[in-house]
Amino acid sequence: MLALVAVLAGLASPAGPSPSLTTAGNLKPPIVHVVARDFEFEAPDRIPAGAVTFQLTNEGPEPHHAWIVRFDGGHGLSDYLEALHQGGGPPSWAVDMGGPQVMMESGAVSDATIEMKPGRYAFICHVPSPDGVSHLAKGMAKEFTVEESSAPSAAMPAADLTITLVDYAFVIEKPLHAGRQRVRFTNTSGQTHEVVLWRLHDGAHVDDAIAWVENMDGPPPGEVVGGVAGMAPGVVNLVDLDLTPGLYAATCFVPDAGDGKPHTVHGMKVEFEVK
Repeated sequence: MLALVAVLAGLASPAGPSPSLTTAGNLKPPIVHVVARDFEFEAPDRIPAGAVTFQLTNEGPEPHHAWIVRFDGGHGLSDYLEALHQGGGPPSWAVDMGGPQVMMESGAVSDATIEMKPGRYAFICHVPSPDGVSHLAKGMAKEFTVEESSAPSAAMPAADLTITLVDYAFVIEKPLHAGRQRVRFTNTSGQTHEVVLWRLHDGAHVDDAIAWVENMDGPPPGEVVGGVAGMAPGVVNLVDLDLTPGLYAATCFVPDAGDGKPHTVHGMKVEFEVK
């Protein structure tokens, strides 16, 4: 089963609106509000096809993300859960679409904009609890449907820069800067990857963040300020970030398709400065 994606403290912000679907004007992507609690999602059952911005608000004391999976070939969430129960990893007909990255603090908000085609999907939380049991195993999953609409679909907005995920590195097109920016994350590798974006505390480094995720001992060495949940090859997510100056890191904890070890073990980690 997909496992080690548990992470840290997110940027705190006021609690988002109740779960709903809000369409912005001028064919901007509609906003789908998703609320995560211990251990359930509240979100619409149906959303329109096209570019959609998923905005996740954490209202639970444990960290949560909204990892989005598309089910092909007529399959659904129950088939997916049964396949994971049988072992051997996620089935080939389940496509990891990314989604808002994990946030710990109650009231923290993250987002991701994704091109959605009609079909069956689910929000899933792979984050483990302190007892080692994943939130998915505790029932934290919600199926939803993407439907064609008679209204024109929104297109993906333009981005300020691109970060490409490869085996096993993050290729950053140009430096991230302090302030607001929209980042395009794209996966050109042969397997699923995620991006956990940290702002490191003074004196901390990326290996400290990795060690903390492995042991969860003491306060974390930084805060998670965004990123994307697991993205399959060819998937693209857009994420709006608002960064302050400091030392940052990006990590990927998704288990490797080959040996099952977190991608950080294969060197998928990087530090960079934001000015």
